[in-house]
Amino acid sequence: MKKIIKIGAACVLGVAVSINAAWAEQTWTVNFKDSDIQEVVKFVADVTGRTMVVDQRVRGRVKVISAKPLNEGELLQLFRTVLEMNDFTMIDVEGITRIIPLKDARSSPIPILPQGAKDKGYITKVIQLKNIAAAKVLPVIRPLIPQHAHLAAYDPSNSIVIADEAENIDRIIELIERIDKSAMPITDIV
Repeated sequence: MKKIIKIGAACVLGVAVSINAAWAEQTWTVNFKDSDIQEVVKFVADVTGRTMVVDQRVRGRVKVISAKPLNEGELLQLFRTVLEMNDFTMIDVEGITRIIPLKDARSSPIPILPQGAKDKGYITKVIQLKNIAAAKVLPVIRPLIPQHAHLAAYDPSNSIVIADEAENIDRIIELIERIDKSAMPITDIV
């Protein structure tokens, strides 16, 4: 089954439905040409069944083209990317998705995840260091995070607190773990 849906004057969305014998999964081929971002938000909310609260400052036109059909998870990741490229983000709080400007994200009620937990979107993580002082690591990683993110050291627990997009935090954690591991003293027994 294939539907063509026209949203607004400049947006065409092809919806392709494919069914696998083992399990049924709906897919969408997206083609938004110079579309209002509000229409894209509405489409993603309809597809995912999420309740989305959109900040009044979320405005603009976007162009999104997918060459292959996307499942719901891939569509959501594409939507996060579109938001980020336009200086917006989505924050999930108690079943409600907030679409807000990136610069306001770090002061919003974003989830705090334990180290090792995986999530998407804008989050906060606390990274505990074992072999090097957190304050010494800050100057190394600060240039690698965007201005809208938050980064701080907490000396009593030798931890770093970071609020940013989950994908960027994962990259920073990998870097911090390598720095922390390389600071481990090597003891030779003679």
